[in-house]
Amino acid sequence: MKQIILSVAALFTATFGWSQTSTDTLANGIKVTKDARLDLLVKKQFEINERANKLKDNKGFRIMVLNTGNRDEALKAKSVLLKNFPEQKPYLAYQPPYFKLKFGDFKTREDAADYQKKLKFYFPTGGLFIIPDKIEVKLDKDDKSKQTDNAQ
Repeated sequence: MKQIILSVAALFTATFGWSQTSTDTLANGIKVTKDARLDLLVKKQFEINERANKLKDNKGFRIMVLNTGNRDEALKAKSVLLKNFPEQKPYLAYQPPYFKLKFGDFKTREDAADYQKKLKFYFPTGGLFIIPDKIEVKLDKDDKSKQTDNAQ
């Protein structure tokens, strides 16, 4: 749905941009001048949308830490994860009647298995399962530098 809206908005913007040249004179003598920076903004927004679409489709693995009906237990487990593993992100979702706590964004099953071993110390009784999921991928240093260069 979001892609359809973005596509329609891009087409509308593109056709609107072609409807005027950089300087047009209207019937009553008003001169319209298009700022050249608008083309740069449209190009930059297109790049941002492309990058966002690529991030959505990344397949990887997460660790299912907890699946419970007790909200307090889920929040407590999430705080343990945040405190002891700040480099990874916990994901708490409510799917009635259960709270599902997933952990991490791992590209490979082996990376997830390493963290699974570490998590057993904090959750010895619970079953820690590695599950395939869509993950968020952090931008590389090269991507970040391109992003800051284009913003300036």
